[in-house]
Amino acid sequence: MKNQKTISFAAAAALLFTGISAGGVIVQGAETQEAGTYAFISKSMDNPYNFAMAEGFQEVIEEAGGECVVNHPLNPYADDQITIIDSLISQHVDAIAIAANDETRLTESLNEAKAAGIQIITLDSDTDHSARTTFCNQADTELIAQTMMDAVYDISGGEGEYAILSTTTYATNQNAWLEAHPDLKVICALTSSGITAAAKTISEAETSVKITGLAGESVEADSIEGSPFEITALPDDPEATEILLGSMTCFTPDNVSQWAKVF
Repeated sequence: MKNQKTISFAAAAALLFTGISAGGVIVQGAETQEAGTYAFISKSMDNPYNFAMAEGFQEVIEEAGGECVVNHPLNPYADDQITIIDSLISQHVDAIAIAANDETRLTESLNEAKAAGIQIITLDSDTDHSARTTFCNQADTELIAQTMMDAVYDISGGEGEYAILSTTTYATNQNAWLEAHPDLKVICALTSSGITAAAKTISEAETSVKITGLAGESVEADSIEGSPFEITALPDDPEATEILLGSMTCFTPDNVSQWAKVF
């Protein structure tokens, strides 16, 4: 029963820290679980969305009488997360919630943690299904992709060049990249750090290129201006579940200021 209680507690915290109103039932359910040590691993130390997650996770765990261990890797790489997982195994934590930096490379380390009796949930980004019990997903991934491409189409008017950007704030070649594509109309950035980096480059280059993408409201506000839960079994693994946290919200110049105050 301890394993069931542990994962229920960690998943309850995960539901709350994603910024969705979990309501009293889930939080009260978490408070009835036995105290333990619960670890959170973000993607990296420069990910503001994960910072908000960690804050909510820690709040729920500590209010329920548990101990929370928060880890922010220096770099957004699987190797950094593997080092942290190995350390948490030696610390004998009860559960790990991780925003995975790689779908497959974390599998071995996470399975070692499971073998040691540690429960695993993923959030924000998933691992191989065999390596975890539950995935807390913000929204349907295909819908996210389609919505971003719809935004690119609308902004560009359906013609011209667009770019998909997957990068960090440490990339140094973005000015040269813009110069090499003078007909570029839209950049679609897949991360908060990507949007921040692209916005800085575009501002310095004084170009008319527009930005869209996936990020927290407060990050998008700087660039733009300057739910019920569904649980479904995965078809290839009936023991693994995905918690879908609800529908998406699209941020525009008309509503981003309001939402930036929330997150």
